[in-house]
Amino acid sequence: WRKAKSRSSIQIGNHCWLNLFRTCVGQYLNHSCVPNCGIKDSIKVVAMKKIKKDEEMTIDYSTTVGEKYWKMPCNCGARKCRKIILPYNYLQLALKKKYKGWVSEIYEKERWKRP
Repeated sequence: WRKAKSRSSIQIGNHCWLNLFRTCVGQYLNHSCVPNCGIKDSIKVVAMKKIKKDEEMTIDYSTTVGEKYWKMPCNCGARKCRKIILPYNYLQLALKKKYKGWVSEIYEKERWKRP
């Protein structure tokens, strides 16, 4: 797709979005500034650590969006909550290092530089 079709779309390239079906687990992932899931091979949702039974699966939405002007308020409640969710380009370098291997390949290749 050339643009996001819904709130559950994942950006996988410049102007390229993966729009998830209702049956896809990615549809039900909420944001957390301290997530337990990440992205592998641009489209696979995987656990970043052991997830306990009945624990909510979460992902950092910043790892799925590279659009320059996108942002949304955060209410995740994590101790390290950033309060505003911004595109991957705007994450601090320390957080990018923490997410290395757990984000879409487009970010790993540094194709999108911080404006």
